[in-house]
Amino acid sequence: KLVEGQERAKESSKKPPPSGVQIKPVLVWPIFGDNDRDLDRFLEEFYNTVRMANNGSGVPDAEELILLRGCLKGSRKQSADVVVKLAQEEGLMINRHATVIDRIKEKLAEFKESELDRQTRVIREWESLTKGARTALQFSPVFEAAPLRATGGGGRYTFRLMCKFAGWRR
Repeated sequence: KLVEGQERAKESSKKPPPSGVQIKPVLVWPIFGDNDRDLDRFLEEFYNTVRMANNGSGVPDAEELILLRGCLKGSRKQSADVVVKLAQEEGLMINRHATVIDRIKEKLAEFKESELDRQTRVIREWESLTKGARTALQFSPVFEAAPLRATGGGGRYTFRLMCKFAGWRR
């Protein structure tokens, strides 16, 4: 009994002492609904949130699938439900959750904004960009972010967008 007590004392000395303050972050899960087109941004936000679970080790694939489906809304959710239904019929829901997740992501990729649609949207946003009632300091980041949205953060403009931002006309 003495040896057991010494072993427990050694184990408890290895652990950090419990804190009187407990921090529990409030997570806001990203949503990918009918009005959303940026799948890459959604998945980045989703996986950044998932990675925080279990002290940074993430979650098992089965839980990830549940979490992913919970973040989808509207037709995106319906598409994922169809993929899951087919996966159940194929027997993939037993132990191949990663395959089902990949299939859902492939299905969601159909909702991505095409390059031409993105350019048209960015030009429309650029043309409607006004300072309005904002101060110069409030407007500055909005103005500076417009070209970043045009490139998706990648730094490449199409000639069409470069002409629009420069104010060139045909």
